[in-house]
Amino acid sequence: MIAHADRETVTFIVPEGRSARILSDLQDNGRVALAIALASHEAYQLKGTYLSSRPAGDEDIALQEAYRANLYAAARQAGFPDEIARPLTLGFAYRPGVAITFRVEEIFLQTPGPGAGNKMA
Repeated sequence: MIAHADRETVTFIVPEGRSARILSDLQDNGRVALAIALASHEAYQLKGTYLSSRPAGDEDIALQEAYRANLYAAARQAGFPDEIARPLTLGFAYRPGVAITFRVEEIFLQTPGPGAGNKMA
């Protein structure tokens, strides 16, 4: 996920092979709900309005690779052996990919605990 400087728009990447239905749904209703989570279990759901899509470019791939490296490092730090940690990152290699951008209108806390599901300010 890429949070833009305007702090209102976000871009995420999906595999091109799975993008047709997603893009069709977005064209039909324009609504996006994206769940994001950190390896620490901190999790959020972003909801908003679809703005655009495009083929993922080199900059997108570089950000994906950095994310995968961080995910791998977090798994190793948590004690996962390499044969488990490395495959965890393979599902995040979206080449070719489609970058989808939307305007975030609501954010919900999804981290397990007393505030889970609550809308954030």
